[in-house]
Amino acid sequence: MATAAPLVPSSPASIAFVLGSPSRDFVSREDVREQKIRKLQTNLVRYSRLNDKKMVLRSLEEATFLTSLELDVADQSEYSSFDLETEIITHTTLDVNGLQFLQQGESGKDTRNGLAMLKMFCDRMCDDNSVNVHHRAVYKTLIPKMAPSTASADPYFRLNSLLGSSDLLVMPITQNQIIPIELNLFASGGSVHMRMTEKFRFGLFRKVDVKHNTPWITVEATSTERANFGTGESTRFLNLSVADA
Repeated sequence: MATAAPLVPSSPASIAFVLGSPSRDFVSREDVREQKIRKLQTNLVRYSRLNDKKMVLRSLEEATFLTSLELDVADQSEYSSFDLETEIITHTTLDVNGLQFLQQGESGKDTRNGLAMLKMFCDRMCDDNSVNVHHRAVYKTLIPKMAPSTASADPYFRLNSLLGSSDLLVMPITQNQIIPIELNLFASGGSVHMRMTEKFRFGLFRKVDVKHNTPWITVEATSTERANFGTGESTRFLNLSVADA
């Protein structure tokens, strides 16, 4: 009795079918994200022209990708360390490893003393022989990350590229704004590590109303950064929420 010959695909096309080829309907995460961004931008233009604040708020709340926007790391500035320290003293509140320092805090608990405490933390952590990072390098790297002018720059440009249009303008709210900073520093594995959060407020202005200097909608942008001062590795993300909601 003759043995049946094995079934062998007769052409490259049939081989690809047997092995399985990528579906033409496959959509990557990046494609989905781009579609969501375009949808949001279209809605913002449409509803801002209609002066429909309710629908703009709904569109922002439904855009879940706004809760995790990747940012560049704020680690450089054209300003001197003294100028940046002055910014921190006058425009922020500090929480350093659970110790709170207010801009107008009582003696010993204001932001000026907060920076002094931060220097002491850096010195003590790096004084350990197991830590291979210099305390001055840690402090010098922290200052641009904390100063409002440098720390808020990338969140501003990121949001303006996403939300701004010919009808809608994103602008920082600077008048009387005090930036809360929560900083946690610790030594581990021969290095100093950091987790820092900062909160900024931005206004969405319809361009027809910008002369009134009052935001149509206010949003809160929370920046969270994690860094390893030994390796230089750092990640930073932005979470956007609607303050008007």
